[in-house]
Order: sequence, then C-alpha cells, then structure tokens
Amino acid sequence: FLISIGSYQHALTVNAKAIALSPTCYEYYLMRACIYAHLQNKVQAFECLSKAKQIAGSTIQQYVALERGKIYELLGEYAEAERQYQKAEERPEARRDCLVALYQKMGQPEKIKQIDDELRQCTEFDERVSEQMLAELLD
Repeated sequence: FLISIGSYQHALTVNAKAIALSPTCYEYYLMRACIYAHLQNKVQAFECLSKAKQIAGSTIQQYVALERGKIYELLGEYAEAERQYQKAEERPEARRDCLVALYQKMGQPEKIKQIDDELRQCTEFDERVSEQMLAELLD
C-alpha cells in the first residue's frame, strides 16, 4: 500500500522492521528491491535481489529474472529489461505479460505478435503431448 501511494521512505522503514522480525523471509527482500527501484536506487535494488536469492536458493531464479526486468524497466533501461524478461522461460505467462507491457511502452507491436505466437505454439505443443500421453495411458 505504501508503495502505491509513493510513500517509499515509510515503506523502507516498515520493511526494515519486517526483516528484523523475520530475516529469513525472502519476500521481504524482494519487496525492498521493489522499493529501491521506485527510488531509482539500482545498486540497493540488486543487493536486495541477491539477498532474496541467497535465502531462497534456486527456486526463485525465474522470479528474480522477472523482478530484475521490472527494475530495469522502471529505470528506463529497456534493452536490459527485455534481456531479463527473456530469462524467465519457465514462467511463460508472466514472461509474456512483462514483455508485452515493455513492448507497448517501446512502441513495438511486431514483437508483441511474436511473443503471442511463441506462447500459442508452446501451448499447442503441450496440449498435443498431453493428449498423446493420455491416449497411451488409456491403451
């Protein structure tokens, strides 16, 4: 809530208290990274992402890539945002949403169509494989 109303310093204070109470909660570090991104503090934002990754391990690699992309997008570094979003291959819907928003900002509708085509092809492939597996199980 504090971030949505632009109260970033207060959000940092509240977040620091949350981290003090639960220092192994990686979500608090992800939120802190978001706050720093809104404050245009790239160094602190990435330090917080690194801490979240350290706590959570490899399970959040894809999520961190999306968050890195969002930070770069907020900083206006669109090429790097795109590169980070592309890393989130195991989260295709979230990856698509982030890339579409970025490409809309950049005025690149042809890239939006390309992303939609890729996602549709993957979905169609998954459906065919599922149907084949089901047919094999029923035989």
